[in-house]
Amino acid sequence: MSHVPIEMYVPLTIVPAHAREAAQRVLQRIAANAISYHALKLTAHPGGGVEPRWEFPITLMARTADRFFPTFEGSLIVTPLGEACELWLQGAYTPPLGRIGSHFDATVLRGAAQSSLRSFLQSFADDVKLAAVSSEA
Repeated sequence: MSHVPIEMYVPLTIVPAHAREAAQRVLQRIAANAISYHALKLTAHPGGGVEPRWEFPITLMARTADRFFPTFEGSLIVTPLGEACELWLQGAYTPPLGRIGSHFDATVLRGAAQSSLRSFLQSFADDVKLAAVSSEA
């Protein structure tokens, strides 16, 4: 099976410590099934990492018919940049169905998995922003 590396980010105009705490709260809500990302099942592991960045290992897969969709293994990472930060998604996805799936991913479905992961990252960033704002209020 081939693994396709992914590295993308979105900027967050949130103080880094607030972003980290908000990301942890969002991940806890996901674990409690209080937040759903459409057809994606997200499994998050306890965050950690050495400051100044915080890493949250995750697995993303389809909620149903998962053998027909890519699986992503990687991390969500909050990286401080002064008074703001970036939210990174790093890791790799594995196309389904072995060599046939890898071929379709590289040709017919080119960019589909990356687009889905970018959408997930933006949705997660939006949830982190909302969680940070609600904790400041």
